[in-house]
Parts: sequence; structure tokens; C-alpha cells
Amino acid sequence: LLPAKKGATLPPIVFIHGASTSLYDPMYAFAEPLKGRATLLFIDRPGHGLSDIGPKDNILPDAQADAIARLMEKRGIPKAIIVGHSLGGAITAAFALRHGDMVEGLVFLSPALYPWPGGISWYYDAARAPVAGLFFSTLIAPPAGLFALNAAVKGVFAPNPMPSDYVSKTKAYRALRPAAFRHNAQEVGALNGW
Repeated sequence: LLPAKKGATLPPIVFIHGASTSLYDPMYAFAEPLKGRATLLFIDRPGHGLSDIGPKDNILPDAQADAIARLMEKRGIPKAIIVGHSLGGAITAAFALRHGDMVEGLVFLSPALYPWPGGISWYYDAARAPVAGLFFSTLIAPPAGLFALNAAVKGVFAPNPMPSDYVSKTKAYRALRPAAFRHNAQEVGALNGW
């Protein structure tokens, strides 16, 4: 939580990150330009960054929206602009539907809001498998992910160049921790049906 300075003119803003990231992703882009102008709440969604996964329902946007509403209440934020990126966009939409009285405004950044053709990447399917997924997420994904991380992030930024400090400043490597990787795969796998 970054508090607003006295005389700030913007309402509170809550940032909901996308898949495979953490609160450091939106902080990288928005903390400095908005610091002091509004109360800024950057959160780790359940199972990401340093946040616990919590109940099984937390793979769905509805449960995550409810958890964010509870967090806002605990932080004394009755109403805010909700900013959601990618998978966080689905949670932003769920938040608006479930907690409309807490919404000052909505900002969707490349939101994952609609069904998409073609399914999900093979490694998400591998990580979601009941028994083999534990093996894959623990023994294969971390070393393979470290090898592929920079190329994957460069692909996200393409055709623009990737900022040289992005991976280190956003702690992107945390997405490769076995529990986080598996939980992320379960979220992505459940999203299309949601």
C-alpha cells in the first residue's frame, strides 16, 4: 500500500496483475508515475508472489475478486479504480459484478475476458495433471523455465524491446516456483470455462 499525499486528486487505485506475475509487474509500470497522487494498492493475487494459494476456489476470478474486496476493506479502501491486466482483467470484471459498490472505475489492460480458440499451452496442461503435474511443476518447469524466461518475456514485449531490468525488478523468476507454477496453470486452465 502506497498512501496518497495530502491534497491528492485521484481516488484510490487497486492493481490486479495477470498470469505468471506478481504485484511487482504493475508496480514496475505505475508506482513511480502515480506515487503520492492516489492511494495505490498493489496486490499479489492468491498463489502468486508471496501470497498463499488459499482455498481451492481461488483458481477462479470470482473467489479472487472476493479476496480483493476483503483486502480493500482491511486496508480502509471503500471504493477504488480497479486496474486489471490480462488474467487480472477477468478478476476485474468479476469484481465489478460482485462488488460494484466498491468500484470507482475500471481499467482493463489487454484483459482475458472472452473465450479463445485453441486451448492453452502444452506446459499448462502438463502442470495441471493430477499426479504427473506435481512432477512436471517440481522437476521440469523450474530449470526449463529459467532457460526460457528471457525469451518468453521478450515475446511479451515484442515488437517493443524488453526493458533490461524488467525480469530482476519484477522478480519474474518467482513464477517458476513449483506451487506457483502449478497454481498458475490451474488458473489459466479454468479461465476459459469461467
